[in-house]
Amino acid sequence: MDLQEVWKKLNEDKLSKTTSQVSLLSNFKSKHPVQKLIVALQATLAFSIAFGILFFVLIFFYSYWLLQILLGIIVIAYIWFYLHNKNIYKKLKREWESTLSGNVHQALQSIYKIVTDSSRLQERAAIFIYPISISAGYLIGLQGGSGTNDIEAVFLKKEILLVLLGTIIVFTPLCYFLSKWMYKVSFGVYLKQLKNLLENLNKEG
Repeated sequence: MDLQEVWKKLNEDKLSKTTSQVSLLSNFKSKHPVQKLIVALQATLAFSIAFGILFFVLIFFYSYWLLQILLGIIVIAYIWFYLHNKNIYKKLKREWESTLSGNVHQALQSIYKIVTDSSRLQERAAIFIYPISISAGYLIGLQGGSGTNDIEAVFLKKEILLVLLGTIIVFTPLCYFLSKWMYKVSFGVYLKQLKNLLENLNKEG
């Protein structure tokens, strides 16, 4: 094989590889897993605002100081979740736009890592919020079911406190696994698509 034939073969191999990568990217663009992740994050931001406002309004509906503190902590938690997800949303948009400049593989890897790391952080943070949310819900139900405005006197009864403790112990892990399932429903499918795309790009690389 002479030099001209070797050069021709190298060019053909390069063209084949480039065409394959463009095909993968085109397939990616048509399914838009990253754009679907962005849309899911937009929905998460909307829910954070809605529930944050709801719990903020509830503070003024109840006069018991402990319940007001618990509701206030929940509002602060929703503010944190909103700001955190807003930051993640901006990062995803920035990385997604960088794919247009040709830096596809690195951008997709970054997007995958950003979303998975964020989910783990939020799951760990939520573990501390669940007992507070359960306690607030318990107090709201207690006031409605007791038929009295002196909720503190009812709440400080030993049997009431024991029931609350049992409720926290039972429902905290349930809420944790429920949140993981909801995350999987909201983001898991698109993350799996993104992971498969990255694996295909690695094979082609």
